[in-house]
Amino acid sequence: ISMDEKNDFEIVKETNDVTAVKKVQSTDKYKTSNNKKVYYYNNYNLPLSDKKISCNGKNVYFKNIGNNVTALSMLLSTELNADIDPLQILRMSIENEIVDCDSGISFIDLLGLISREYNVSFRSISKEEAEYYVVNNKIVLAGINNNNLTTNISCENSYIILYQLTNDGKYNILNPNDREYDYICPDNTKGYGTIIKSHSNEKAWGIDDIDAIATNYIIIER
Repeated sequence: ISMDEKNDFEIVKETNDVTAVKKVQSTDKYKTSNNKKVYYYNNYNLPLSDKKISCNGKNVYFKNIGNNVTALSMLLSTELNADIDPLQILRMSIENEIVDCDSGISFIDLLGLISREYNVSFRSISKEEAEYYVVNNKIVLAGINNNNLTTNISCENSYIILYQLTNDGKYNILNPNDREYDYICPDNTKGYGTIIKSHSNEKAWGIDDIDAIATNYIIIER
C-alpha cells in the first residue's frame, strides 16, 4: 500500500460532541464468580454505534465490521485489568493496515497484532476446557455462527465472551452486538430471516446450545 493509500484509512471525524468521544468507557455491571471485573463494550451503544471508518473513500460503520475488535478488547481488558477499549484496538489495526471496509478486520491478523503489542498469547481450547476455565473464573472467547437454530445470537459469524456459569450450569455471556430490541436478519446476511432476540446478555445459555453454534473457543494467556 502506498503512503497516499495508507492515509486514506482513518476513523471518520464526527462533528457533534457525543460521537466525537475518543475513549469508550466500559461498564462495571459484569463480574466473574470470584468478583473479578469483566470489561464490557457494546457496538450498538454510543459512541461506538456512530463511529465510521474510511477506507479509500468508502465509509462503513464500525459496528458492522468490528465485532471481533470489540470482543477481543473485552478479553484483553479483563485479563490485563486495564481499559483497552475497542477504539484503541481499531486505531492500532488501521496503523498496521489490517482494516478492509469490504471484508472487515482479519481475525488472525488481529490476534497476531494484539499478541505483539501486549505480550500475550492466545490458545484454542475444547468445549470441556472452556467450561473448566469459566468455572475457575477465567473468561473465554467463543466464535459463533448463524445456523438457523432458535439459539442464534448474531446474523453472521461473530464473537462473544463466556464469563460465568449459573447455579444450574448455564453460561452467562457478553455479546458486543447485544441490542434492546428483537430483529430479523436482513437478506444480505448469512442468517437471513432468522430472528435474533434482544438482551442476550441477560439470558442464561445452555452449554450445549452455545456449543451448537460455536466454531471455536479461545483463551488469552500472559
